Amino acid sequence: MNPDLHFRKNFRKRLAAVTLCAAMLFQPVTSAAAAPDGSAVSVNPAHTAAFAAADAKAFASAAQENSMNTAAFTAADAPAFATAAQENSVDTAAFAAADAPSFATTAQENASATAQMRLADTEAEADTGGAIFVSLANTTYAYTGKTIKPKVSVKKGGLDVSPKKYTVTYGQTVGGTFKKKTPKAMGYYTIKITFKGAYKNQRPRTLSFSITPKAPTLTSAKTGKKDTLKVSWKKVTKASGYVIWLVPTDYGDAYRTTIGKNTGSGTFSLKDVPAGTYYVYVVAYAKVSGNGRVSSRASNSLPVPVTKAS
Repeated sequence: MNPDLHFRKNFRKRLAAVTLCAAMLFQPVTSAAAAPDGSAVSVNPAHTAAFAAADAKAFASAAQENSMNTAAFTAADAPAFATAAQENSVDTAAFAAADAPSFATTAQENASATAQMRLADTEAEADTGGAIFVSLANTTYAYTGKTIKPKVSVKKGGLDVSPKKYTVTYGQTVGGTFKKKTPKAMGYYTIKITFKGAYKNQRPRTLSFSITPKAPTLTSAKTGKKDTLKVSWKKVTKASGYVIWLVPTDYGDAYRTTIGKNTGSGTFSLKDVPAGTYYVYVVAYAKVSGNGRVSSRASNSLPVPVTKAS
């Protein structure tokens, strides 16, 4: 066979194959896919690959830009965050410094109040803990013309406190001020008890009593004419006057009349007194300084029937 002819035949075959391959590469090669309506849709794999490559490049670029932006934002925010943290730290320190004196003052006030309460508890203990009690056997004493100094009872925990542990002073309280005075004349008096020795921290105590006229002795009570009641009693030394009381036996409303002089008898009008049985009492009184007066205990009583004309 002629070599040139053989070469030419083979060359043509090879050229045809190359042309076919080129056509296959550059002509759209499609594959069938189903569209939503069921029709076939051509998909070009070459295009899909190109798009994927383009998308990958875009995504890489976007990621790089985002990374750069994040770094930039982080770099920009770092000073702001540092400044804010520093400001917060300064504010916290300032608040703490401002609150410290207030807390210290409150603590000091609480400590002072606690100390005062403990001192008060020490000075006046609970009843069950042995508190100090002062008292008098009586608070009213009849006038005798002599000095009257009632005995003071001082007990702690139910036991007598030695008189060596306190001082008793007699006097009168005028206008809120205590003044020493010998209790002899009729009037109101104050006893001041001041502690010493082991009890020197105890607060002073005070007691009050009065010296009054003696109680009158009722001698008679008789009804007279024109709705009057005549009452007689024994005069009382240093009395300034008397009050006659008419008290019903059922202890209802009482009636009284005042006799403004030191006498041994007096009359009582029964005009406004309902009929019934009453008890008659007489009380003596004496005027004292300050426009006041002290009254005696009530006298003995006598029954009196009160009748009304029909």
